Amino acid sequence: MARRSKSRSYHRGIVVTLVGFWWQLESRRRADLRAAQLVRLDKQLSDLYGPLYARYVSGDRQWRQFMRVYRPIKQYPDTLDFFYDKEPPSAEDLWLFRRCTNTVFLATNSAIEETIVNNAELLVGERMPECFLAFSRTTGGAGDL
Repeated sequence: MARRSKSRSYHRGIVVTLVGFWWQLESRRRADLRAAQLVRLDKQLSDLYGPLYARYVSGDRQWRQFMRVYRPIKQYPDTLDFFYDKEPPSAEDLWLFRRCTNTVFLATNSAIEETIVNNAELLVGERMPECFLAFSRTTGGAGDL
């Protein structure tokens, strides 16, 4: 009987040791997975979404300044619509629009597109988001204006 008790105690010790070892491996695996997720998130923010946001803000400021200087609409000063129906652009307005598009806006949009293409592996999901595809379609022929 005493021998059986020692045997059971021995087996319990082995089981407890194995469970502890498994628990430690599983905890390490989860910690490594979390660390890898944080590294990816950091890379997404520093290489993709951070630069995209900065370029978006820059482009938005450029457009707002362009509208304030070259196309102010008196009745609706906050509008950002260049081709406003109630006040169509003049020939000079269109020339300025094309010039600024080819020199300023196109450069910003190209930088945004380059950031997306060069960091596509950092996008969330398996497919390119539709908004990025639509943006790429719009910037594709902008140099022809």
